[in-house]
Amino acid sequence: MASLIKNKIISLAIICCVIGCLIAVRRLGMFLENKFIYYPTKEFYYIPTDFGLEYNDVFFNAGDGVKLHGWYVPSRGSKSAILFFHGNAGNISDRIDNVVRLNSDVGVDVFIVDYHGYGKSKGRPDEHALHLDGIAAISKLRQIVGPGKNIIVFGRSLGGAVAVDVASVEKCDAMIIESTFESIPAVASSLIPFVPKSLIRTKFDSLNRIENVSVPKLIIHGERDSLIPFEQGVALFNKAKHPKTFYPIPGADHNDTYLIAGEEYFDKISDFISSVENQS
Repeated sequence: MASLIKNKIISLAIICCVIGCLIAVRRLGMFLENKFIYYPTKEFYYIPTDFGLEYNDVFFNAGDGVKLHGWYVPSRGSKSAILFFHGNAGNISDRIDNVVRLNSDVGVDVFIVDYHGYGKSKGRPDEHALHLDGIAAISKLRQIVGPGKNIIVFGRSLGGAVAVDVASVEKCDAMIIESTFESIPAVASSLIPFVPKSLIRTKFDSLNRIENVSVPKLIIHGERDSLIPFEQGVALFNKAKHPKTFYPIPGADHNDTYLIAGEEYFDKISDFISSVENQS
């Protein structure tokens, strides 16, 4: 009897050890995966007043209680406000040139926010955290602008996935996504094809979510994007429901779309927003 009990204790200990190892491996894998996806920085290099723009620092809470930060840059007489979700590296200060051009040239309010762990926002980024960030950001923007102003959700690269997520479940008036992927596993397949998709737990499944976005959509993609294949932008456009517009930019890579296209880039965005305003 004593021997039987001893064997059961040993077996239980082995099972607990195996479970503990599996949990540790899973956590390590998720940690490494997040390190591959997110590259946040804390230091700000510029603020809007460096470029002559008035702005408000906006602090608000995500659904998990984490304090987030963003800039709200108003444009006098504007009928629309852009909610800007940036890519996976840096923070909002790295997008100051985009904020300036959208605010001054396109003539819209801009609310640009940092995700968990980016800039002055607290916490750590992961897929669920960015979902909470997006929901909290559009809710905060509604509070800031009040009724009567169009809200345009705009996302670039990883931010495009956040934009699709938000626009698929929250009320907005239009969506613009740029240099955006079908999903994280799809990106991984193009960059590191030897890694099985089944091992990747972060999804950001924009290809399926975009079907649930009913508002007008502008999809922008550089034809020479070396990070997110141009074909993935085409796939998102094909899967999206009408009304939709596709704007391919010949010669543009992942981060230089607005530089390569020049004034045409901002004209396309301005025309798209004007069409939304005319329908509202």
